[in-house]
Amino acid sequence: MATVLLTGIVAWMMKTETTIHLEFTTPQWRKLMRSLSPNGRPHPMAKHTAQRKLKEAVSSRLRSLGLFDPEKPLYDTIKLQYHVLWCGRPPDRTNVIGSLKAAEDQIVREGVVTDDSPDHVLGHDVTYERVSHRNETGISISIMPL
Repeated sequence: MATVLLTGIVAWMMKTETTIHLEFTTPQWRKLMRSLSPNGRPHPMAKHTAQRKLKEAVSSRLRSLGLFDPEKPLYDTIKLQYHVLWCGRPPDRTNVIGSLKAAEDQIVREGVVTDDSPDHVLGHDVTYERVSHRNETGISISIMPL
């Protein structure tokens, strides 16, 4: 398990036998998710900055494993599971999936899966956990090969 602070996002990553877990928490997570949300309507530069931070964090975690080659993807089909740690009213499922499109694109770029089409990413599960304070909010992404 590795813990790294990158662009304000504290992340840990763990690879088990078959599943890759990426977890991101930051006090600014709500703001970041609103900037990425399809319903967020942020300034274009704010959305671009949020996407860049998320992509850098995902890329850093996956590269630290050292198992992936973009030319030869590790898995042909995967299922993504998002576990949202939320304070207050949780975002709906479609907003979570839409907000994390940049992370999914980076997973493809890093060579974890062949493509992000429905033929290769066979599903998205979203689960929620209520936390007591905004500073505890975050998200966990699990990549499960099928």
